[in-house]
Amino acid sequence: RLVASGVSIVVLATGTVGLVTLSTSAALRYDPSIQFLQLLSALDIAWAGAALVIGAHRAWGRTAAIASGAVLGVFCVWSIWNYLNTVGFGPDGSWVVSGSDMMRLVIPFDMAAAVVAVGVFAYGVVRSGQAIEQANAQS
Repeated sequence: RLVASGVSIVVLATGTVGLVTLSTSAALRYDPSIQFLQLLSALDIAWAGAALVIGAHRAWGRTAAIASGAVLGVFCVWSIWNYLNTVGFGPDGSWVVSGSDMMRLVIPFDMAAAVVAVGVFAYGVVRSGQAIEQANAQS
């Protein structure tokens, strides 16, 4: 149940972020390539952030959850900013896609965030499960 409830919250948060991102970037009439970059970035931060916050909350409490979510958000936004600062934009304001620069400047950080998020989520599930088992054994 702990895994299912956590995954459900992650999916719900990620879906909501995706819908809001799509509608706002389209309403602001961003270039389609920027809309795509914004959507990818938002979804990446949303799922990893939700998993990390849920896992940290279950393992260590609210303060750790808030701090870990904030650090992850800054970390992910920095990696995209660094990519855009290094690669830049096209002459028409579109996002310049450079696979080699993405592999060097963004993907390693996204993978690190994913590994940490999944690890902390799993640890939070195990730690919460142990607490529930101990509480049941004592009652």
